[in-house]
Amino acid sequence: GMKSIVDKAKTFYCQHISSDQAGCPQFVCGDADGNSNVTISDAVFLINYIFGGGPAPSPILAGDADCSQAVTISDAVLLINYIFSGGLPPCSTCP
Repeated sequence: GMKSIVDKAKTFYCQHISSDQAGCPQFVCGDADGNSNVTISDAVFLINYIFGGGPAPSPILAGDADCSQAVTISDAVLLINYIFSGGLPPCSTCP
């Protein structure tokens, strides 16, 4: 019904247009699996999503660790470098 359409529109808006609006779920940048921590499991989650047909991060931008506005293998590489090599942290422009 109408509520379902409104919910889908709000979800799309929050995930793809502006996640900083009131009522949009907040997330940790780089936390692809949604457990509130950035760990190697997030890199594995992204690799499974990108190459294995696994579930997408929710919201999708939670997986965008380099803030390129797309979830790609570069996000998983950034996370691996951050976790194991002291590389740059997930971008600070995510909410």
